[in-house]
Amino acid sequence: MPESKVIFSDTIPVEDFLRLRAEVKWAELPVEQAQAGLDHTFAGVAAILDGEVVGMARVLWDGCYCAFLTDVIVTEKCRHNGIATAMVQRLIDRLRAEKKEGWKIKLYLMAGHGRESFYQRFGFNTRPQGEEGAGMNMWL
Repeated sequence: MPESKVIFSDTIPVEDFLRLRAEVKWAELPVEQAQAGLDHTFAGVAAILDGEVVGMARVLWDGCYCAFLTDVIVTEKCRHNGIATAMVQRLIDRLRAEKKEGWKIKLYLMAGHGRESFYQRFGFNTRPQGEEGAGMNMWL
């Protein structure tokens, strides 16, 4: 990665959202659906290097206790340089800043296979664990 400085934005352009998802071979989405997801994001972050979005991450939050960290992606040429760590920390900090006194928020995620240790450094627990079963999902 070049010695340029990465800057962060709270806005993820839909074109970059779709490009980064395609780079990691995630399901293709229509532009309208992708934009709807971005529009309903509680907090998002884009990592920008030399004018190019090289990473993104989002948090979805219902305003109560359920929040979901998703779409944590860094382009291959920029991985292992602290970008993902910085993005995730920014989103956790943002969620903490919104939490009112006495509130509890549970932040969920579905880690990619073999990526659990990355999230454990933030305090995430690997499931199944104790009384918490495995994370699950389904496509409709």
